[in-house]
Amino acid sequence: MIDPSNGNILFEVPAFQISAELTTTRYHASPLASLGGSSPSPRFTFQPVHWGGEAWAGRLVFRGGILHAVSLQVLRAEFGTSWTDASEEKELARKHCHEALARRALGQGLEVLIAHPHDARFSMLGRVYPWGRVRSFYDDKAGFSALEVEYHVESIGD
Repeated sequence: MIDPSNGNILFEVPAFQISAELTTTRYHASPLASLGGSSPSPRFTFQPVHWGGEAWAGRLVFRGGILHAVSLQVLRAEFGTSWTDASEEKELARKHCHEALARRALGQGLEVLIAHPHDARFSMLGRVYPWGRVRSFYDDKAGFSALEVEYHVESIGD
Protein backbone atom coordinates (compact mmCIF):
# COMPACT_ATOMS: atom_id res chain seq x y z
CA MET A 1 0.00 0.00 0.00
CA ILE A 2 1.16 3.54 -0.78
CA ASP A 3 0.01 6.02 1.82
CA PRO A 4 -1.11 9.10 -0.13
CA SER A 5 -0.59 11.33 2.91
CA ASN A 6 3.19 10.75 3.05
CA GLY A 7 4.27 8.30 0.30
CA ASN A 8 5.16 5.50 2.69
CA ILE A 9 5.11 2.04 1.11
CA LEU A 10 4.34 -0.90 3.37
CA PHE A 11 5.49 -4.27 2.08
CA GLU A 12 3.77 -7.33 3.47
CA VAL A 13 6.65 -9.77 2.88
CA PRO A 14 9.16 -8.99 4.13
CA ALA A 15 7.36 -6.78 6.62
CA PHE A 16 9.05 -3.45 5.98
CA GLN A 17 8.02 0.16 5.46
CA ILE A 18 9.79 2.46 3.03
CA SER A 19 9.55 6.17 3.69
CA ALA A 20 11.11 9.38 2.40
CA GLU A 21 13.43 9.30 5.44
CA LEU A 22 15.05 5.98 4.47
CA THR A 23 18.85 6.29 4.40
CA THR A 24 21.41 3.98 2.81
CA THR A 25 22.52 2.94 6.32
CA ARG A 26 18.97 1.92 7.30
CA TYR A 27 18.53 0.16 3.96
CA HIS A 28 21.63 -1.99 4.54
CA ALA A 29 20.21 -3.03 7.94
CA SER A 30 16.77 -3.81 6.49
CA PRO A 31 15.29 -7.09 5.25
CA LEU A 32 15.26 -5.64 1.71
CA ALA A 33 19.06 -5.66 1.59
CA SER A 34 19.09 -9.45 1.87
CA LEU A 35 16.85 -9.70 -1.23
CA GLY A 36 19.20 -7.79 -3.50
CA GLY A 37 22.76 -7.14 -4.32
CA SER A 38 25.09 -4.73 -2.67
CA SER A 39 26.39 -1.96 -4.86
CA PRO A 40 28.81 0.91 -4.55
CA SER A 41 26.33 3.07 -6.48
CA PRO A 42 23.36 4.81 -4.83
CA ARG A 43 20.98 2.31 -6.53
CA PHE A 44 19.89 -0.98 -5.03
CA THR A 45 17.63 -3.66 -6.53
CA PHE A 46 15.61 -6.26 -4.66
CA GLN A 47 13.07 -9.00 -5.33
CA PRO A 48 10.68 -10.44 -4.59
CA VAL A 49 8.66 -8.40 -2.14
CA HIS A 50 4.92 -8.68 -1.65
CA TRP A 51 2.53 -5.77 -1.60
CA GLY A 52 -1.19 -5.68 -2.37
CA GLY A 53 -1.30 -9.43 -2.96
CA GLU A 54 1.31 -9.20 -5.74
CA ALA A 55 5.01 -10.07 -6.06
CA TRP A 56 7.22 -7.13 -7.05
CA ALA A 57 10.78 -6.38 -8.06
CA GLY A 58 12.13 -3.03 -6.97
CA ARG A 59 14.93 -0.53 -7.14
CA LEU A 60 15.80 2.17 -4.63
CA VAL A 61 17.62 5.32 -5.74
CA PHE A 62 19.36 7.46 -3.13
CA ARG A 63 20.68 11.02 -3.46
CA GLY A 64 23.06 12.22 -0.79
CA GLY A 65 22.31 9.10 1.27
CA ILE A 66 18.54 9.83 1.43
CA LEU A 67 15.90 7.97 -0.56
CA HIS A 68 14.87 9.75 -3.74
CA ALA A 69 12.80 7.12 -5.58
CA VAL A 70 11.37 3.62 -5.42
CA SER A 71 10.79 1.96 -8.78
CA LEU A 72 8.55 -1.14 -8.76
CA GLN A 73 7.55 -3.75 -11.33
CA VAL A 74 4.82 -6.27 -10.71
CA LEU A 75 6.03 -9.82 -11.37
CA ARG A 76 3.49 -11.91 -13.28
CA ALA A 77 4.24 -14.59 -15.84
CA GLU A 78 1.81 -12.97 -18.28
CA PHE A 79 4.17 -9.96 -18.54
CA GLY A 80 7.20 -12.11 -19.33
CA THR A 81 9.84 -13.68 -17.13
CA SER A 82 13.01 -12.69 -19.00
CA TRP A 83 14.27 -10.32 -21.70
CA THR A 84 13.78 -13.07 -24.30
CA ASP A 85 10.13 -13.29 -23.29
CA ALA A 86 9.57 -9.50 -23.28
CA SER A 87 7.51 -7.47 -25.73
CA GLU A 88 6.11 -3.97 -26.00
CA GLU A 89 2.61 -5.40 -25.74
CA LYS A 90 3.43 -7.20 -22.46
CA GLU A 91 5.13 -4.13 -20.98
CA LEU A 92 2.18 -1.90 -21.86
CA ALA A 93 -0.11 -4.46 -20.19
CA ARG A 94 2.19 -4.32 -17.12
CA LYS A 95 1.94 -0.50 -17.20
CA HIS A 96 -1.87 -0.71 -17.16
CA CYS A 97 -1.68 -3.20 -14.29
CA HIS A 98 0.56 -0.78 -12.35
CA GLU A 99 -1.98 1.98 -12.92
CA ALA A 100 -4.87 -0.15 -11.68
CA LEU A 101 -2.91 -1.22 -8.58
CA ALA A 102 -1.88 2.41 -7.90
CA ARG A 103 -5.49 3.54 -8.24
CA ARG A 104 -6.52 0.93 -5.68
CA ALA A 105 -3.66 1.81 -3.30
CA LEU A 106 -4.12 5.59 -3.54
CA GLY A 107 -7.91 5.59 -3.55
CA GLN A 108 -7.99 7.76 -6.66
CA GLY A 109 -7.11 7.58 -10.32
CA LEU A 110 -3.95 8.77 -11.98
CA GLU A 111 -3.91 11.76 -14.31
CA VAL A 112 -1.75 12.51 -17.34
CA LEU A 113 1.53 14.08 -16.18
CA ILE A 114 3.29 14.04 -19.55
CA ALA A 115 1.29 13.29 -22.69
CA HIS A 116 3.01 11.36 -25.47
CA PRO A 117 2.69 13.37 -28.70
CA HIS A 118 1.86 10.38 -30.93
CA ASP A 119 0.48 7.54 -28.82
CA ALA A 120 -1.52 7.95 -25.60
CA ARG A 121 -0.49 4.44 -24.49
CA PHE A 122 2.99 5.86 -23.84
CA SER A 123 1.81 8.84 -21.77
CA MET A 124 3.14 9.11 -18.23
CA LEU A 125 0.32 8.93 -15.71
CA GLY A 126 0.60 9.85 -12.08
CA ARG A 127 -0.38 12.01 -9.18
CA VAL A 128 1.57 14.83 -7.53
CA TYR A 129 1.53 15.27 -3.73
CA PRO A 130 3.21 17.74 -1.36
CA TRP A 131 5.77 15.03 -0.45
CA GLY A 132 6.52 13.96 -4.07
CA ARG A 133 4.72 11.99 -6.76
CA VAL A 134 3.59 8.57 -7.92
CA ARG A 135 3.94 7.85 -11.61
CA SER A 136 3.46 5.01 -14.05
CA PHE A 137 5.41 4.94 -17.28
CA TYR A 138 6.68 2.83 -20.14
CA ASP A 139 10.23 3.54 -21.35
CA ASP A 140 10.16 2.50 -25.01
CA LYS A 141 13.94 2.90 -25.40
CA ALA A 142 14.79 0.65 -22.45
CA GLY A 143 11.79 -1.63 -23.02
CA PHE A 144 10.26 -1.68 -19.53
CA SER A 145 7.44 -0.18 -17.49
CA ALA A 146 7.46 0.78 -13.83
CA LEU A 147 5.42 2.23 -11.02
CA GLU A 148 7.60 4.83 -9.35
CA VAL A 149 7.28 6.72 -6.09
CA GLU A 150 9.52 9.78 -5.96
CA TYR A 151 10.21 11.91 -2.91
CA HIS A 152 11.42 15.50 -2.58
CA VAL A 153 10.40 16.39 -6.16
CA GLU A 154 10.17 20.07 -7.07
CA SER A 155 8.29 19.79 -10.37
CA ILE A 156 6.97 17.25 -12.87
CA GLY A 157 10.09 17.57 -15.02
CA ASP A 158 12.50 16.69 -12.17
